[in-house]
Amino acid sequence: DTKNKISYDAGKTVKSSMFSAPLNNSKTIIQESKVANTKRFLIPYVHDMGSKIFKYKLVEEEFSGQPKNYEYIISKAEMGTNMDLFTLPMKNDDIVYFDPATNSVNAGKLQLKYDGKIVSANAKLGNVFGYPSPDNPPAVGGFCIDHWWITYDVETGQIISIEYMGSDCYGCLETGNCGGGGGGGGGGNPPSPEEICQTTLNNIINSAQPSSELISEIPENETALTRDVMYKWKCVNASTWKISSIEKGTHKKVHKLWEWESLTHINTTLEGTLDGGTITHTLVYANPILGQYNSVMNEENNITASVTIGPAPCSTTWSLNSSCSFNSNGNNYVIQGY
Repeated sequence: DTKNKISYDAGKTVKSSMFSAPLNNSKTIIQESKVANTKRFLIPYVHDMGSKIFKYKLVEEEFSGQPKNYEYIISKAEMGTNMDLFTLPMKNDDIVYFDPATNSVNAGKLQLKYDGKIVSANAKLGNVFGYPSPDNPPAVGGFCIDHWWITYDVETGQIISIEYMGSDCYGCLETGNCGGGGGGGGGGNPPSPEEICQTTLNNIINSAQPSSELISEIPENETALTRDVMYKWKCVNASTWKISSIEKGTHKKVHKLWEWESLTHINTTLEGTLDGGTITHTLVYANPILGQYNSVMNEENNITASVTIGPAPCSTTWSLNSSCSFNSNGNNYVIQGY
């Protein structure tokens, strides 16, 4: 949870405030992989000494010194020098959660709330706290982030434990010199199952994106003057699932070139699964737009995601629009993998 006001640069993100500076007089762990021709550096970052969490930045670079990737880590305990850094997945600027006791990376996302609303770790502070620019911040104030380590069964959604890990405070709350304009952290109230559920659903919605990727085009029933082509394309893409659509195009030959005669929707299919829940979809519409050599299929899909966190399931339905363009004299009918 974030609390109170902030006197930081409005253009700074919540994440960059959380990982503001390396810890002074700390030892960076450096390991090499000759197989991957890379080095990894685990750099301890400043954290509240009264907190149970430890913050790190994991950096990967080539032997030449060329940077490759980096990510931020929130760890439930201090990470020792015997830690194999190459067992950690590289999430490219994401925040990952690590439990050294089980040597496991938590797939969950950081939940941040301010004034009762969920905010992104990549959100700019000016947008979160409602002041327009770095030139117009509040005179005093600060904010705190309370950390809760929540463990639940991904199969049933049952919450196993909720543990308060401490708070990070920034701005004047970090120094305690708010001039009467702030207050501290201290744990507050843990997020409810309903709040966790809503955050999970928001992450699912944000991970699903419209796509126009052509997967394959296969000719059928070809004669000297006509042919059919079956098109498959990806209209929605997410991390563990996707929605594909199949269309039937009919071409006619005019002066040695294929022109469009019709484009008909056949079906849509959902492939993959949603971790810890279920995902379904229904097609709202599939509208073709015919051109002489290029035609487009526009589609809208309603998507429903359901997860169970705690005693009751929760679900949400949203819509995504996508489109794909097909050329009648196109890609030589090479089937493309995906």
